[in-house]
Amino acid sequence: MTFQNQNRIIDLPDDDEIRLSEHLTVIREGWRPIAYVAVAFLLIGSLYAVLATPQYRADAMIQVEDGTGSVNDA
Repeated sequence: MTFQNQNRIIDLPDDDEIRLSEHLTVIREGWRPIAYVAVAFLLIGSLYAVLATPQYRADAMIQVEDGTGSVNDA
């Protein structure tokens, strides 16, 4: 099986074996779009954290027990 990627021909083995080195090569060759997307999400997340109106909410529950502690003797 032959695969052409950006004017390069890569000969893939017929046994359908996945090789980590091939994946790393693709990532190394296409690092710029990956970095651009990562930086874009970092900027969007930072802007949201700074510009969003904070919403504070607190809940409380009070439990009142009978404090007499007396035992009825019959």
